[in-house]
Amino acid sequence: MTNLENEIMAFDDWSHPKSFFKSISEKLPQDDSELFKEIWKTANDTEIWGVHDQILSCRITQTLIRNTYGLDDSATAKIVRAITHYWK
Repeated sequence: MTNLENEIMAFDDWSHPKSFFKSISEKLPQDDSELFKEIWKTANDTEIWGVHDQILSCRITQTLIRNTYGLDDSATAKIVRAITHYWK
């Protein structure tokens, strides 16, 4: 598991899900932080979340992240979980 995946998996403050991005970004070295920002931008695509219902958007986003960035399923699921809080 990569440093990025480790930081994602370590996040457990789901009482404040909107802190996910900042919390992880601040703990990563610059290269990983830039990659995480790219993943977050991809995952937060308005063409996915603004058009489809939330369940379908979650599935599409999870598949997109996994196929594009090769993150493991657990880390991908946490990203999608955090993103959903912006689209409720």
